[in-house]
Order: sequence, then C-alpha cells, then structure tokens
Amino acid sequence: MALSKYTYRLDNGDTVYFMNGISEEFFKVEKEKADKVEYLLKNEDECKETFPTFYEKMYAGNFLTDNLEQEQEAITRKYTSTKEPNLFRLMVLPTYQCNLRCWYCTQEHENFFISDETVRRIKKLIDKNVQRSDIYFFTLSWFGGEPLICYETVVELTKYASEKCKEFGKVFNSDITTNSTLLNEKRIKELISLGITSYQITIDGCKDFHDKIKILNKESAFAKAMRNIELVAKGNAKCTIRFNYTHKNLNPEAIIKDLKSHLSQETLGKCDFMIYKVWQEDATLVDNDKVSALFNSAREIGLKPGFGTLGLCYADFLNFCCVFPNGKVSKCDNDNPKNLTSVLEEDGSISWTKQITDIPDVKPGDGSICSTCKYYPVCFGPCIGKRQHLKKLDSCVFNEPYVKEMLLNFCRAIDKHSI
Repeated sequence: MALSKYTYRLDNGDTVYFMNGISEEFFKVEKEKADKVEYLLKNEDECKETFPTFYEKMYAGNFLTDNLEQEQEAITRKYTSTKEPNLFRLMVLPTYQCNLRCWYCTQEHENFFISDETVRRIKKLIDKNVQRSDIYFFTLSWFGGEPLICYETVVELTKYASEKCKEFGKVFNSDITTNSTLLNEKRIKELISLGITSYQITIDGCKDFHDKIKILNKESAFAKAMRNIELVAKGNAKCTIRFNYTHKNLNPEAIIKDLKSHLSQETLGKCDFMIYKVWQEDATLVDNDKVSALFNSAREIGLKPGFGTLGLCYADFLNFCCVFPNGKVSKCDNDNPKNLTSVLEEDGSISWTKQITDIPDVKPGDGSICSTCKYYPVCFGPCIGKRQHLKKLDSCVFNEPYVKEMLLNFCRAIDKHSI
C-alpha cells in the first residue's frame, strides 16, 4: 500500500479537499478533521481494521494504490483518451476583423478575410478527414476576430461539413465564439438548424460596465447579448456565458441582478457561467472573496458556474488544426497568422513545417520535468502555444500555488462529494 503520488491536499478556508489527479475524484472534510484524514491515508496498516469502509473508498478513488505500474498505465490511458484520437476538430477563423475593440483582446484585428480559394481547400480538408476510418466525430469550431462578420462563409462551410458527416456516418458538432452583436432571431434559427448548437458569449461585468467596453452606437451591447442568449437557449442550443473579470469589474451583486433582470429562469437554468480572469490582470489585485461570492450567487439563480482549470488544451488534441483567414495553418489559435509557415494545400492536406513539428511534446514516462511532476495527470504540461517557445522542457512554466488554485476551482465547481 502507498499513498498515491497524485493525491493532493487542497486547503479551502474552513474546509479541505483531498483529490486524486488520475481519477479526478475528490472529497471534502472540515478543516479540523483534515489532519486525521491525512494520517489515515498515510497509515493504512495501523488503521485499516478500524476503518475498512474508508480504505475501500480510498482505493476505489485511486487515493491509495498498491500497484505503481498500474498507476502509470492509468496515466497513459488518461493521456491517450484526453488527446481525443477519434475526433477531428477543425477551427476556422474566417476573419481577423472585429466590430468591437475590447481592451483585453490579444488580436490586432487587421483586415484579414478568408478567400474563396481557402474555403475550397477547407472543403477538401473536410472531405479527407470525414472519410478516415479512425475518425468517428467531427467538430467545426468558429473563432475570430468576430466570425459572424463572414456570416455567409460560416453558413456555407457549416452546411458542407454537416452534409459530409451525414454522408459518411460521422457525428457532427459545431460551436462558435462570438460577441453576439451580429446575431438576431433569424440567424440564430438558421445556425442552429445547420448544426451550430454551442455558443460562447462574453460579458464584461454588469450592464453599465459591459457597455463601456463593448460599445454599440444605438443600443446597449449587454441588453443585445442577453436577448440573443435567450434566443439561443429557446432554440435548445448550449450557451456558455463567459465572464472576463478584473479587480475593477468584480461586482457580484450588480452582475447577478442584471443577469436575473434580463434572462428568464428557464434560460438561466440552461446556461453555463464560466469565470475567467483577464490574462493581463495581476492576480494579487483580485479579491477572491468576490470571485467566490459571484460563483455561489450564480449557482443560486440557476446558472451552472465554473472556472478555467488545468488540463490538455484542445490545441493538443491529436487531430486538431486551426485555419487562419490568410490560408495558413497552426495548432494554436493564438498564433499570429503573419508569422505562420504551415499551409493548407490545394488538395486539402496540410504541410506542417518545423515551426510545428519541432515543438516538444510531453508524453507519459518521457523523463521530462513535466511527466515526473505530481500534477502531471491534471496538467499534462504547458499548452502547445507555450511549448513552441521553449527549446526543451527543463522547468515548470507554472507554480504550485497557481496549480493548486486551479484544482480548487475544479473541486468548487463540481462539489458533490463529502465524507
């Protein structure tokens, strides 16, 4: 018997979570009981006769292990499945242009628009991959810029991909990240009918704060976003409301009040509410009590709140590629398309250059600092966007407090366990 290397203690104020990184099972105890639980985990031989049911649960959840080799095999299986080997995910950025200018956006919003030739090549790419025997699922993701500036292209390629998947018996899904200002009832109905059934729409605080960042000439951007979220939910599509926070816009009471006043109870019950810190924001300025209050208040009104967590980025999926408006291709949608060298060929194949093929991978058992880290099963190393700037993985790009905070966010978001 041994306490798994991948079992973590996560202190959370008056409570403590114990989590296993392989199984992602966790349980919560009161803080005053945590030391006793930790003692039990480390001293099975002494205590197992007194607490047999406890130890049965600990083995079932991988908190304890008696076979280190099997544990490593489980990590390899998790890594392989997380890479989604039977899914082809194609992300298309039809333009880098946007009709808004949010201060935190990383893009320059240049006038890049997808050409008819690139659309033709994307269709060839779709043809090649829906016919693969190892691909069962096909996901088409729309991103930008604001993808709906190229509405006709979104319709054309989504319809084409959906029909090809039907022809070859593949499961088709499509999602879109949009500021929603170019949506309306007619478009939402059309897009949902084509198979775009997942929408991510961002808010930047309460109505007054949001409207100072996303500025429309004749109406409130917040009110328009809420109307479109309502229409998406009524169309039985998935809607994720993403809240980008800084220390300046964390006003839980005002945000929840405005969401409740603009969205029906039925819609609130259908929407995810993802809480993300703006990447430029200094974490030390953030009042975490306000973050927790927003999370709890969102849950109370029926939303399904969550946080950004660690884990494999979709850019690291085995069969993922991102096509930019200039026809260049990458594995990371945050890349600058002007600097890319990989291209989508005329026949729909991708010519990956060393810019991509030389990016170090992080595989189980490869001996890298990442694969030997106790947090590896919940992190799998830095994303491909970070790795492409590293010659080798000889130091962690994160730090333990950051990782623990992400794991706490994971536990808080789906907290249903207790002992």
